[in-house]
Amino acid sequence: MPASWDEVAYDYHKTVGETGDSYHRTYVNPVIFDILGNINGLIVLDLACGQGYLSRILARKGARVVGIDISEKMLEIAQNSEKAEPLGVKYIRCNSGDMSEIADESIDCIVSTFGFHDIKEIGATIEECSRVLKSGGKLVFAIPHPFTYARRVQDEEGYYLQIRDYMSIKEIPHPKYKDTEVVAYHRPLSYYFERLFSVGMQIVAFREVTAELSRGRPIKDKQLLAYKREIPGFLVVGLVKVM
Repeated sequence: MPASWDEVAYDYHKTVGETGDSYHRTYVNPVIFDILGNINGLIVLDLACGQGYLSRILARKGARVVGIDISEKMLEIAQNSEKAEPLGVKYIRCNSGDMSEIADESIDCIVSTFGFHDIKEIGATIEECSRVLKSGGKLVFAIPHPFTYARRVQDEEGYYLQIRDYMSIKEIPHPKYKDTEVVAYHRPLSYYFERLFSVGMQIVAFREVTAELSRGRPIKDKQLLAYKREIPGFLVVGLVKVM
């Protein structure tokens, strides 16, 4: 898996840059920051941080940031950005299911933007999140809404979803990198929440996010725009550790 993300690291960096792509900037990140609230002075873990763009935004908001990722190439880009403009971000290369370099209950907030659906052993990752998070600390994650993996079809009345195998857990080609070895995982929402609840997490925010873009561009097709306004493309969840 790390080699797969290494393969697309520079293409990902070209797309995301220092501020995120159009979906990050316009739709997802504002929701994440709203749920996080004031992070000035807090220790924040950016889980599956990639090339570090979000880590750096969090640091500019006053957080003391630790970014972890499995991809050596992604972290190389992140560390080069840190050298060019030091913000105090610490990067660690590790599997999110084994964050042994991070002490128990040492983190105030964990953020993961489009990381959970890329992680094979998500149960172990969730357990580790609970271990490193302080009591009362927040976990905020964003994933493509599971509906994203359903088939979009069109008839004379417009667009709609054709959903099959929703409850099945499936490894699928990553939507952005279908011609590579990078994969993602479709899971029903219950799969995530059963594991989150079992480690003492309680939901405080649940935002289904729609986006009026197609492939990052404004939509001119009125039927497609109506569909996009009704079908959420993303899910952002905020939880608090209560155990």
